Amino acid sequence: MLPAVIDGARIRLTKIRREEAEEIFYAYASKDAATRFVSWKTHERMEDSRSFTRWSVAAWENNTAFTYVVRLKPHFRLIGSLGLLNVKGSLQLGYIFSPSCWGQGLALESTLAIIPYIVDNHDFTSLWSFVDKEHLPSQKVLLKSGFTANPSVPMWHRFINQDNALKPCLRFEFPLHR
Repeated sequence: MLPAVIDGARIRLTKIRREEAEEIFYAYASKDAATRFVSWKTHERMEDSRSFTRWSVAAWENNTAFTYVVRLKPHFRLIGSLGLLNVKGSLQLGYIFSPSCWGQGLALESTLAIIPYIVDNHDFTSLWSFVDKEHLPSQKVLLKSGFTANPSVPMWHRFINQDNALKPCLRFEFPLHR
């Protein structure tokens, strides 16, 4: 379906492995600032990251989700991840990065690196994402990647790391041409 390795100019996306749980925990999953806008709870224990990697590996094998870790060249330090949930060919894109890497265009580079593989794969019918209306940097990444924003969806998603508050979101769609 999707390649196990995708290279960008400064980054490498690699299919997630169970052995990466500790790197994931320390790079971003245990950091409140990084997890504020995601749909999963901040990892409090290493076991949370181990559980995530086990789930991710199994989901890839079942074609229900494709999780990549993002590594920074040339030393290949783990700095984040990019994931695609697959529901009958409709892919939902999400990404998260270590706060130490914010503002460097790495989320944009990662998103742009994977899009051609999705466009070329005829098993996928749509590519979309949603973002908390307050999360302007992520909105900019999606717009620069070629996504278009749909009207705001008021009180649409509960963000567990924001007191489980129901928040307005924007839905973004990428035009997949067949």
